[in-house]
Amino acid sequence: MVSNKSNLQPVSSLEQVSLTRAEFKCPNCGHSSDLAEMLTAESSARLQQVQSQELNRIEARVRSDLEGKTRIEMADLKATLEENNTRLREFEAEELKLRKERALQLESQRLLDSQRNQLEQELTARLSAELNLKVAEKDHQLDAMRRQIDDLKRKAAEGSSRIRGEALEITVEQALRDSFPHDEIEDVPKGIRGADVVQRVRSSSGQIAGTIIWETKRTANWSEPWIEKLKGNQRDVNAEFAVIVTQTLPKGVERLRFMDGVWVTDYQTYTDLAVALRQTVLGVHQARVAAANRGCTMEALFGYVTGTAFIQRVQTLVESFCAMREDLERERRTMQKLWASREQHIRRAEGAVVAVYGECRGLVGNSLPTIAPLELPEATA
Repeated sequence: MVSNKSNLQPVSSLEQVSLTRAEFKCPNCGHSSDLAEMLTAESSARLQQVQSQELNRIEARVRSDLEGKTRIEMADLKATLEENNTRLREFEAEELKLRKERALQLESQRLLDSQRNQLEQELTARLSAELNLKVAEKDHQLDAMRRQIDDLKRKAAEGSSRIRGEALEITVEQALRDSFPHDEIEDVPKGIRGADVVQRVRSSSGQIAGTIIWETKRTANWSEPWIEKLKGNQRDVNAEFAVIVTQTLPKGVERLRFMDGVWVTDYQTYTDLAVALRQTVLGVHQARVAAANRGCTMEALFGYVTGTAFIQRVQTLVESFCAMREDLERERRTMQKLWASREQHIRRAEGAVVAVYGECRGLVGNSLPTIAPLELPEATA
């Protein structure tokens, strides 16, 4: 806004006039007044009038300028408002469109969810029915399989027990064949009444000196009827001795015992018992031959064989064999331990010698004499 103070000069003409003090007398009332005061009052009135007119013009100009600017600003504001309203309407239209699309999506999603839930329920019901049917089938199959497994286990247990028994029988038979190649070792087939193995002892002249029958048992429990059964088999073949080789010894028995006319032994002792019994059979055979030549009766010989002294001698002989076998095993373990210790010391000493030789060779070089055992084959060639 332009300032109009420079145009306001109401007393410029009055300042240049030199007023003379004079009196003025009114012809009507005869009142006297100072002429200077009258002129000053008139000038003030005119000045006030000029100032009022000037202020009115300035106010009109300012009002005009303000109205123009206001009209421009109002026009700008109206344009901006119109633009904003246009944008708002566009935004509202876009929002409405988005809301409609969102509502359509929500409706579609609800429809899809409803259909999916329905399909899931139908599928679940169908799968549940099929699953129940399959579970029933599986249960039936499992029951059948359990019955088959039980049958197989029972058969396997029977077969395993039979196989274990046959394995022990084969082991005993083969050990007797290896230990006594001149004797007749017969395997009694399954299904035929009798012991598992029959050993017919031959003398140095090739004659049958006597018979030993062997029964093998590989079970978890001992059974007393085994003795009576084997004694019956002993009478059938007229054997001098009957032996049961068993995995489980009777209660209170260690290694071997003569029980009611039958020898009972474990796996580790039966070979030693076989040697003792075979020597006894050969001794009895020789005594029988000698007694026959001298005309002696067999009753005395039989009494000796079945007597306590003979049984004690056999037990002592077998125990001696077992003690010697244990001593041999103990000596073997001790020597193996000693050999392992010596081998370790020797290797440690060899390592030290090789290290010293290598260090000396590294310090001296080729001037060090060559030690053939410590050189590679190419170096000693």
